[in-house]
Amino acid sequence: AVSEDVDLHSQESYIWGVFTRFDPERDVIFSEQSLIGISPVYRGVMGIDATWKPGYPGPLVMPEEIREKVDKRWDEYWR
Repeated sequence: AVSEDVDLHSQESYIWGVFTRFDPERDVIFSEQSLIGISPVYRGVMGIDATWKPGYPGPLVMPEEIREKVDKRWDEYWR
């Protein structure tokens, strides 16, 4: 799952959404979980929770003026 502001039809938006909201330690979910002795075993379908969590800061949005300046000089920054 991803947050509502992520465009699932845009690969760039999807990847940005996952990598800015996903915590692998707590956000991985498996459809089958069991124990063998004291060892957890995870099988089946794996899902990730890539939604905004309480306390996460909102996304940083650059003003259009700054974006235009960066776009104009992009080639200078990445030679």
